[in-house]
This record gives sequence, C-alpha cells and structure tokens, in this order.
Amino acid sequence: MVKSAQKHRTHQKQNETMRHNKNRRKQPNSRSGQMIGEYYRSMRLHSLSQICLVSLCIVWTLCECNALAPTPLTHYYLHTPTQPFRPSSYRSTAVFASQQIYNDEYFASADPTDSIKAFDDLVPRRKINALSKCKSNVQGGLQLSFHLALFALAAFIPTQSLSLLGKAFVSSFFFNGLHEAVHRTAFKSKIVNDICAHIFGFLCMRPARHYFYYHWQHHKYTGNVKLDSELQEGSFLDLPIDEPIGYVAYITGIPFWIDAVSTLCKHGWGSCPEIYLLTDKARQEISREARVYLMLYTLIAVLATTWRKILIAPLLSLWVLPALLGQPFLRFYLLAEHRGRSINTPIIYENTRTMSTNWLYDKLAWHMPYHMEHHAWPSVPFHKLRDAHELLVNSSGDAGGVAILDRGEIYPEFHGGVGKSGYISFNYRFLRRLFQKKREKK
Repeated sequence: MVKSAQKHRTHQKQNETMRHNKNRRKQPNSRSGQMIGEYYRSMRLHSLSQICLVSLCIVWTLCECNALAPTPLTHYYLHTPTQPFRPSSYRSTAVFASQQIYNDEYFASADPTDSIKAFDDLVPRRKINALSKCKSNVQGGLQLSFHLALFALAAFIPTQSLSLLGKAFVSSFFFNGLHEAVHRTAFKSKIVNDICAHIFGFLCMRPARHYFYYHWQHHKYTGNVKLDSELQEGSFLDLPIDEPIGYVAYITGIPFWIDAVSTLCKHGWGSCPEIYLLTDKARQEISREARVYLMLYTLIAVLATTWRKILIAPLLSLWVLPALLGQPFLRFYLLAEHRGRSINTPIIYENTRTMSTNWLYDKLAWHMPYHMEHHAWPSVPFHKLRDAHELLVNSSGDAGGVAILDRGEIYPEFHGGVGKSGYISFNYRFLRRLFQKKREKK
C-alpha cells in the first residue's frame, strides 16, 4: 500500500512538471515579456510621433496656400525697391540707407552713409577699406574653434554645478557668432557664414534670416525711437529699463524667451507685422524659415521623448539648461552697447559705446566690445576691429581729443569714460542711476 501511494505521488509530480514545461513553452518568461512590451510601446509612441509630425506639416500647408517647400536657407532675398530710398530728416547711420539694396553692394560698402563726414574727418576711408578686405576663413575657423574648445573644457569640469555655469557662460556668446555670420564677416566664404548663422541661430532660437532683417534695421536707424528695431514699443526682446525692477527683469532673460517663442510661433503661423519686413517676399521668407525651425524643434522634442534614456540628459546638459542660464550673462554684456547714450542722433560715436575689457571676455564676444567701430564700419571683420579702434582713437586725438567719442553719454555718472571701466562697473553705475531716478520721482 505504501509503495503504491509513493508511486502515485511520483506520477502526479511528473505530470505536473510536464504540464508546467508545456505552459512555459507556450508563454514567454517575464523578462522577455517585458522587453516585448516595451518594444511595442515604443513602436506605438514612434507611430504617434510620426502622425504628429505629418499633422503639423498638413496644418502649416493649409495655413499657407502653397505647398510647404521652404526656399534654401542660405539664399538671401534682398528687396530691390521700386523707388530709391530717400532719407527723411532723420537719416540713416548704416551701410545702405540712401541707396537701392543689391546683394553685392549691400555687403561690400564699409562706410556709414550719414555719419560719413564725421568719420571721414577722423579716419581716412582708404584705411577702413583696407581692413574690410581682410575677411578670413582661417581667422573665422580659429575663433570658432576657440569658442567650441572653451565649451568643451567647461563640459569636463568635474563639479556638475560649476560645469553647467561654465557652459552657460560660454554658450551665451553663441549669439555673437550668429551676429558676425549674419554680417558675413565671420568667414570669407559666404556659404560658411550662412551655415554658421543658421546653426548659431537655431541654438539661440533666433532664426538667422529674421535676425538679418531685424539687425540691419537697427544699423540703419540706431537710436531712432520710432524706427530702431531694438527700441520698438511692446517688444519684450529689448525692454525699456526705467526702474530697478525693469533691470532685474531684463537681466533674467525671461522677457527674451517670451518674445523668442511667441515671435517664432507667430511667424510660423504666417503673421509678420514687423516694420522691417516691408515686402511680401520678405514676409514669406521669414514665415518659411520659422516653419523649418519649428519643425526641427518639434522633431528633436519627439526624438527626445522616444529615446528618453539616450537623448534627454545630453540635450538638457549641453543645450537647454546652458541656453536658459546663459541669457543673464548675455544681457549683462548687451546692456552696455547703447543704453545711456544719446538717442535720435545719427552720429555713431554719440549713440553707440565701445567697452574696455579683458582679453578673454573680448575674445569670447568675437571682439564686439568694439561696438562703436562695428557700427561705424559694419563690414570690417571681427578680428580687425581692434585695429579700427586704434585708428579711431589716434585720429580723434589729432582732431581735438578723444573726449568727442564720449560726448554721447547722457548721465553724469557715465562721464569720464564709463566704457573704460569695464562691464561690472557699467552695470553698477547703470543700476545706481535707476535707484537715483526712483528716489527723485518720490
């Protein structure tokens, strides 16, 4: 009896084992099941991302009566007016004010048109023309390599917070690379300039072609409260700073991001009301460019969502966070270019300021602290602005004193060469002036 009972139990165990093995063959193990589940979920997410991209393209196509086929971003449309531009009582201070705009002429001229007599009295035009012919792919490549090498060096700092701060500081001056490439003075090659302009513009969320129109309007009408693109009412990009709270808001860079995102979406929708977009051709070009940028931003966001473990961390640490934290550094620098100088005057050495700073800061900013020289002769390449500055200072001394270059300062605190004191001193004096104005109002 005992032996038969043991045989029966053994037989039952064997049957249970066989049934269990059959079930295991029919069903995958838990680990493989999880992998298959994740695969199918990723496939569904990938399909959803494709549907979103296709839907976005269809919406843009319907908003625009023609097909979404953006023109090559490196092709510059320059409007040829039906009538020559005739300066008003406030005349232009930039390269191309009183002439029709053609592609070659636009970038070839080295002299401003309204301050031309004032600057010709100081610096002979032939010397400036010689500097303007010094555009160099080698110098541009060295400057770009220097900038990227500093960013890489900051990325390898062991302390994470210091590394992020270093990357933010270095990447904030990507804007200066965009600025030089838009002027086509970063490199001798126009194609390389155009490519770099769009790369920097994409990283800074400032589309290159839109910045082209925006910036040349600023050069044409520097300091004109009605026409200067940096002085337009209602713009968050360059806030008027009349109180200390306005200074804080400006330095944070938050208004810039609000304006950058809203302007990009508005242009992508087809609305381009800016005063410097005068023709349908220009407005269509800016709308198409904005749609391409938006499509690329959307694609990156979708890819980052699809491959979160691979892409999210690099995107945040190398691009998004440095861009957000870098704006205060950039605003701190940009504030000194024109704030506190005379407005509604066409004379460049009255409405623009050159700043003295250390070698590293000047190099990282693509030598744009020589901002008066840049506005006076926009086609002088960045690596020759120091030479232009020496010519201007020496010539102004011979013509009656270097003080004429500082006579545009409108605040007593800025007299005595505020540009020579550096950026920290300038921001301190500017903020102190705002507090003083607030006390005077009370």
